Amino acid sequence: MIRRFLYVLAAVLLALPVCAAAQSNDDTPTIRPGKSMHYTDTLNRAKEREQFLEAIRLAPSTFVYEDIKIGDGTATIKGMRLNSSMDNTLETAIVKADPRLEKKFRRINGWTRALGAACDLKVDWRYLSNGAIYVEYDISRIRFFVYSNPK
Repeated sequence: MIRRFLYVLAAVLLALPVCAAAQSNDDTPTIRPGKSMHYTDTLNRAKEREQFLEAIRLAPSTFVYEDIKIGDGTATIKGMRLNSSMDNTLETAIVKADPRLEKKFRRINGWTRALGAACDLKVDWRYLSNGAIYVEYDISRIRFFVYSNPK
């Protein structure tokens, strides 16, 4: 699950043309106001489900953000800094325990580091009758070249 989320996020960040981006009030490139990206995933394998739930549990202490709210079936992160969050993610036990996952995270980190991206992320999930977890990701307010830490 974590792998899929980061692949999606990396692909989105790499695919968005910075020169075509509109300027926000803080002079950092962003996608057009009101636009967001929506992705879904179904976690069928037990390992994916365990990693997802552990990632949700670790998010407040791992990600760098302006505000975070985690409730039953919903997590909302405002102003998530991708570079700092990736650095912290690479140090977690989940990633350290899986060499393939660590290699993929390092590769994604290398591709996206220069962008200095920040975004808002909303994750909704629910359990299906077969034991799988259905997950929806909404990525919005994507900004590039945001290198300062949140206040």
